[in-house]
Amino acid sequence: MKVSKNEILFIYDSSDMQQREGLAYIKSLKHYEVKELDVTKDEMTQLQLSNLATRLAVSDKELMRTDKESHFSEVMNLDGHDFLDYLASNLEMLKTPIAVYSDRAKFVDSQYELIKEDGVNSTSDVQTSRTMKQREEG
Repeated sequence: MKVSKNEILFIYDSSDMQQREGLAYIKSLKHYEVKELDVTKDEMTQLQLSNLATRLAVSDKELMRTDKESHFSEVMNLDGHDFLDYLASNLEMLKTPIAVYSDRAKFVDSQYELIKEDGVNSTSDVQTSRTMKQREEG
């Protein structure tokens, strides 16, 4: 799960309309190339899931959705390796969407938050009269 400095890996569930809309929003970001991982079509290994939990600063079990599983308590009683094996085999149970950057990852609460962050992290080429005046004086 290698993500370069100017990339975002967007992990999402394409069966969810809001998450598909989120992907469209993220693809519009100016400062990042977007890679996507669809939990309904793609695969992740146990090691990748474990690394993802580390990047998110959560336990492995916090990666799992709690709204879809009928035998949730049985799954949560599995030990670390067996739990990750279950999650890798049932990737649609991964809590999504997730944005993975080169140095961190985060659960995405709103598709708008990444656009807002992109604007904050960007450098503007627009010069205001104030910045032009400061350059003339400096």
